Amino acid sequence: MTRAYAFSQRLLRSCCVWLALAGVQNSASAGERQLAIELNAAQAVETGCRVSFLIRNAMESEIGAAVFEVAVIGKDGRVSALIRLDFGRLPKNKSRVRQFDLAGKGCGDVGRILLNDVAECSGDGLTPDVCLDALAVSARGDIAFDL
Repeated sequence: MTRAYAFSQRLLRSCCVWLALAGVQNSASAGERQLAIELNAAQAVETGCRVSFLIRNAMESEIGAAVFEVAVIGKDGRVSALIRLDFGRLPKNKSRVRQFDLAGKGCGDVGRILLNDVAECSGDGLTPDVCLDALAVSARGDIAFDL
């Protein structure tokens, strides 16, 4: 075996170890966000705009009650409402769909929904701050949804 070959083999093994460690670190970072909420759809209804959220609890325990404070922001950038959305009980490792009507709001007028705060998040070892740190939000469609 030549020195160059031996060196390349050690380098290859070192790179493999480094990549494996980087993968573990990335998995840990991805695992920090264990409460995913997606603004999945918005539909015009007689009373206003019905928004549908897809939420997945990948926390270590069931969430007994989850209430989120959101700001509804118009396409003009102005806050038009500050409301609380009660998502109820969220079982561990389960996805749920929750719908809420934004009364008096046309879907075309809503530019963004800001998840402003976690008003309530109860469960084994859970607090509103723990749930806030675990949140990951996304959106489909024309209305942005962010933290």
